[in-house]
Amino acid sequence: MSESIAVVSNGVSSGVSTWREVLIKRYFLAASIVMLAILVVGFAPTLLFRPAFKVPPIPMYLFVHGAVLFAWFVWFFFQTALVAIHRTDLHRRSGIVGVLIATCVVAVSVFTIVSYLPRMREMGTDFAAEGTRLAAGIVGDCLMLVQFIPIVARAVLWRSRPEIHKRLMFLASLAILGPAGSRLPATFGALGLTPVAAPFVAFIVFTVGAPIVYDVLTRRRLHIATIVCVLANVGGVVAGFMIAGNQTAREFILNAL
Repeated sequence: MSESIAVVSNGVSSGVSTWREVLIKRYFLAASIVMLAILVVGFAPTLLFRPAFKVPPIPMYLFVHGAVLFAWFVWFFFQTALVAIHRTDLHRRSGIVGVLIATCVVAVSVFTIVSYLPRMREMGTDFAAEGTRLAAGIVGDCLMLVQFIPIVARAVLWRSRPEIHKRLMFLASLAILGPAGSRLPATFGALGLTPVAAPFVAFIVFTVGAPIVYDVLTRRRLHIATIVCVLANVGGVVAGFMIAGNQTAREFILNAL
């Protein structure tokens, strides 16, 4: 009887372990698909499906910027898929592609940030009424890069330590997902869907919760990289609005670019 109980107990334990292992192995693959979906929905009106929406024309560099961002998230999906099918050899070889794309992400993002306010002036934007929003966008994008660059650099340096490397690459991707997430309400509004705030709330929950959930599943506690990056991500959003809300700082930002 005791042997039978032991067998059943081991079978259940093995089943639970297998389910958990499969979930962990597929976690980043699923997360990369979610991030691609956020990117597609967020940029649907202004970039991907422009003919279907009434939107003003945009300069060519914004198409380049969008293409580079999509390249990063497609590459990240490709990398997670390779790990999921146990092709870590190709995963490692493709790493240099990610470094090149990351460099392009930084370059086009800097150019876009510098060009943002001049483009808003050309469009006749009321800086007196929209100054806080514009300044918050500039600060947020700058802080986004301040996070992205060192996280990717650390991920490359620690590529021989998979547990840290994959977390950092995931967190780096989350760090630059903000522009797509912030556009979700506008897409919902353009499609006549309500409530328009719901997708943005879901985006925030995903951005903060996804890395925490992974740590709980794999370690039962938070990894230091997750703590630092999540706090930096949330802190960056708060800092952006705090800085933009200060009149002196806001005027400096609006006049500097």
